[in-house]
Amino acid sequence: DRPGEHALLGPFVDGLVQGAHVSALASLAAEMLAGDDGGTALDLAARLPLDPIAGALVGQLEHPSPVRRVQACAAVVLLDHAAVDPTLAARLADASPDVAAAATRALRERGRTDLLASAPRRASVTVGRGELAVPALGELVQHALIAHAEQQPSPCAALAAEVLLGSPAGLELAADLIANAPEALYVLAAPRAEQDAGVLAPPGPRAGFARAALGLAAAGPGDELGALALYTLARLSAGDATLAEVVADALAASDGQAALLVAALGELRVASEPVAAALAPLLDPAQPIGARVLAAAVCGRALPRDHAAWAQVRELGSLGSLAGAAAWSALRDRARRHSSSS
Repeated sequence: DRPGEHALLGPFVDGLVQGAHVSALASLAAEMLAGDDGGTALDLAARLPLDPIAGALVGQLEHPSPVRRVQACAAVVLLDHAAVDPTLAARLADASPDVAAAATRALRERGRTDLLASAPRRASVTVGRGELAVPALGELVQHALIAHAEQQPSPCAALAAEVLLGSPAGLELAADLIANAPEALYVLAAPRAEQDAGVLAPPGPRAGFARAALGLAAAGPGDELGALALYTLARLSAGDATLAEVVADALAASDGQAALLVAALGELRVASEPVAAALAPLLDPAQPIGARVLAAAVCGRALPRDHAAWAQVRELGSLGSLAGAAAWSALRDRARRHSSSS
């Protein structure tokens, strides 16, 4: 092994993905599956359709490890292979709730919700059909909260969040849920794939959810649940300048919740002076590098184009691969924003 070889693997793979080098990536993933790095291979397959090794990827849906089966569900979503849908459908009856939820999400993404109709009736399948049944949602939330306590990713949380935040009726139920059980915010804030476009929910249901979320944020300023409430609301409120000021004020006063609040500003996509006043101090060279990278990651969406703090963003380009990637992403998003508005 050459010194620094593992540190170079990530950027190398990212380059292959961006260049859509399916053949090279398929060969790399096949070697990983044959060795001790199968999980990484599946994560890679989730980013690009690796059809040359489709059979091997589908086979991972039968792996003894539930963690590996969850990864395999995401890895086969993009494949064009006849065995994908029936094998995913078989996993709807998996003994692991997380695997069943991951298979449900995969079939929804593939547009095969018809396969949910004949599946065994269990919480993930019921919710995946779009049925807002409180007992089924409650079961998913319970599994998700256990995973959160164990600091594990949860397909149950991701599925519940998709359904609750994905329709007006779901939003109304989500508002009642967090008003009566605030810890459900850990489920609604489940990580999702990065989106190029912001989301603005319909005004009526969003207003009800906003009342519940802002009430929690006001009741617990500076605590994690309050920050989660603002972050979750921001994911539904792209372009809301009033909410952006609320989040910016919370960030300026925050002592420990900066990551969630900065992420909320990125979701809101409001490049205003109040937002800049909250972000700029985090970009200062005197700040820890982690805080600077965190803030830079959303500057392309949230920092006014001509603000002086862009000089600090550019400086990050020479401070290592992670800092450089954050700076590049910010400048890319800034150029996109300017292009779309001109």
